[in-house]
Amino acid sequence: MLAYFALTGQLTRERMEDVITLEQAMEDDRRFERLAARITQLLEEEKKNADE
Repeated sequence: MLAYFALTGQLTRERMEDVITLEQAMEDDRRFERLAARITQLLEEEKKNADE
């Protein structure tokens, strides 16, 4: 995104900060999804072990 705005002459300090904030939020979402999937897996394994 930064490259696009830079190449089109539309990159301002505010836009750069907004893009960086957006990219960080997207990375946080991906981390949360991976963590949630791992927690779900661990809980399922724990339940399976408790049932045995």
